[in-house]
Amino acid sequence: MKIFTLVKSRVSRVKRNKMKNEELRIKNESNSYSSFGGEADILHSSFLDSCPLTYFSLFTFHFSLLLLLLTACDDGKVEESYAAVTEGRAVHLTAVVTGIDTWPTGYTLALAGFRADDDYAAAMYTLRPDDEGHVDVTLTNLPADVTSVELCIVNTLHQRVASYSRVEGSALETSRTIEFEAGSANVSMYHTLQTDFFDRRCISCHGGSDHAARGLRLTEGQSYSHLVGVNSQRVPTQQLVQPGNPHASVLYQVVTTDLTADWGQPHTDMLSSEKDVHLITLLSDWIRYGANP
Repeated sequence: MKIFTLVKSRVSRVKRNKMKNEELRIKNESNSYSSFGGEADILHSSFLDSCPLTYFSLFTFHFSLLLLLLTACDDGKVEESYAAVTEGRAVHLTAVVTGIDTWPTGYTLALAGFRADDDYAAAMYTLRPDDEGHVDVTLTNLPADVTSVELCIVNTLHQRVASYSRVEGSALETSRTIEFEAGSANVSMYHTLQTDFFDRRCISCHGGSDHAARGLRLTEGQSYSHLVGVNSQRVPTQQLVQPGNPHASVLYQVVTTDLTADWGQPHTDMLSSEKDVHLITLLSDWIRYGANP
């Protein structure tokens, strides 16, 4: 009987302890909720009458910090920083361009400044002509050692691929803002190949005079119809330019391999694998992306 009473007493004590713990938990949650409600009410009631001193001190600190920040922003330092950024020469370009849509991803039409003997832009403004091809932009912060500013195409490394118009030398020193009127420019990929490759490296033998070797004329207005989809006389089973496949195109093989070694007039030295790599890449990409006119 005593053992039963002792067990019953212990069970009752455990139950009472559990009840006390539950009451304490509910009370704590109620206090916590009331505390949150009190802080929320402060935002909508009389602040100085209802909040403790700690809240008033915290408000005073934040208000003082805000005044300090506003004062710092008004003391002229921001304007001085902006002025420092915009120091230097500027070039204002106006132009009308066509053919930019013929370039694949990886090439950019730009207004770019270059140092002497350096093909990589020291300063650059990406150009986005309007629907009629008009460009009207200003390139600022031109470094002092830039010797030419050009309307050009650059690759992903900001290396010059082709240049269509430029200002250089004393023209860059005439005033703080240089006016660069580039007029009209055909910047299409094929036109670029014509002026930078065919005209400079090929037409002396292929159409620059009355004679065109092997009947292949690479002068402006004739080169496209003589190249694209036309079978080679030297390699009859292959096309001079097979759209979409540069390595199967005889023109590309002529300037990148020893295909012409026994032709009587080798072409392997037409383009340097070091100095003219941008032209080789340009020819390859033009063929790969469809050899469009």
